[in-house]
Amino acid sequence: MNLQNKNLKKIEHLFDEAPLWGKLISIGIPLLLILGALYFNFNGKSIQESDLSRLQLMLSRPPQIMEESGKNTSQWMQLSTYKYKDRLVLSDEFTYRATNIKKIMDSIVADNLVTIKIKTTDLSELQGSSNTKIEIYGLEKNGQSYTDLALRNQLQKDKNKWLFILIPIVTILLFYILFKKEPKMAMKKVFGILAIIIVAIVIGFYLINI
Repeated sequence: MNLQNKNLKKIEHLFDEAPLWGKLISIGIPLLLILGALYFNFNGKSIQESDLSRLQLMLSRPPQIMEESGKNTSQWMQLSTYKYKDRLVLSDEFTYRATNIKKIMDSIVADNLVTIKIKTTDLSELQGSSNTKIEIYGLEKNGQSYTDLALRNQLQKDKNKWLFILIPIVTILLFYILFKKEPKMAMKKVFGILAIIIVAIVIGFYLINI
């Protein structure tokens, strides 16, 4: 029997020793990471100018900074217009961070004519009878833009890229523990460590996204 076949037998024997839950974890961790990375990459895709429609509207009052208190305080901006009342908000985390809020508060007042950008797909909902809040992705006055769309997209990529970094690290660690020639720890301990890893990943993801 050649060396390759011997190593294959050792791998098969090592995997056979694992309890069922351990086998599921060893297969599930890389799979969940890959699927999670793909989901958040496509679900949170960048916003392009071609995705947006521009509307000129007159404000009925100055922009307002709203705040939601709790475990984690969050802020957003509400724009009130004569046509759409209080339905326009700038609450997307990345858009808010890429917007010069101070300049808006200093230079925009009631009865100003402003240009807002919303997703074209939200136009029909805005113009309908629903009172649903509509997200703003850009705000301009007299040709001056207060939101950097390129920065917004970069902030989103920076937040999501940790998933793509974790995939190879955890996968390599997983296979090293499982399939190295002479494991130094019992399989129950190995899968206990893997369980801790996946819990840490879930907690880390929660903390990053709150």
